[in-house]
Amino acid sequence: MKQKPSPTAFEEHQQHQEEINDKAIKPYQTVADEEAHILENKLKDVIEENEALRKGMHEILDSIKETESNSVMRIESSCLERLLEALDSRHVNGWYHPAMRLQAQVFALQGMNTILREELKLARLQEQQQQLGLGNQCRTHTSGSINIDQSGPHTSSGQMDSYIENHMEESQQLTDSLKQELKILTEVMKACPCK
Repeated sequence: MKQKPSPTAFEEHQQHQEEINDKAIKPYQTVADEEAHILENKLKDVIEENEALRKGMHEILDSIKETESNSVMRIESSCLERLLEALDSRHVNGWYHPAMRLQAQVFALQGMNTILREELKLARLQEQQQQLGLGNQCRTHTSGSINIDQSGPHTSSGQMDSYIENHMEESQQLTDSLKQELKILTEVMKACPCK
């Protein structure tokens, strides 16, 4: 005949089993915890890869600058410099967030472009008013020749128009290049597996 274990022996056995269960490694409580851990690992990998890319690009830029100093030829790498600037700019949380900076630059350039367009319209209106004023100042001499006083604001208005148009073209080119960079960066961000 078998003896029933005493309550103390049973309690000791239960306590021993609980200790074993507590010591057993439970990697994840739920599937969500496992997925979160996988995503954290991917995020760390992407951050490390991004940092390695940034360092490699800095090395390339330094090598280009060193080569420029030793050779007759000058190499322009403004795109690489802007890309490095975007990678070096950090978000408040320490994560790279270059799209926001580029978006702000695009908005600023679009604002400048709008201001330049308004100035150009104003300059053209002033030029038209001056031409109307000059038309009234035309004097007909007895010899039949017409004398128009063309010195003064009329010529400076034309210069102002060309100045504004040049700046508008430069602003538009810069806006287009920033939009292109922003498009590339958003595509890279969309392709990032860390989402």
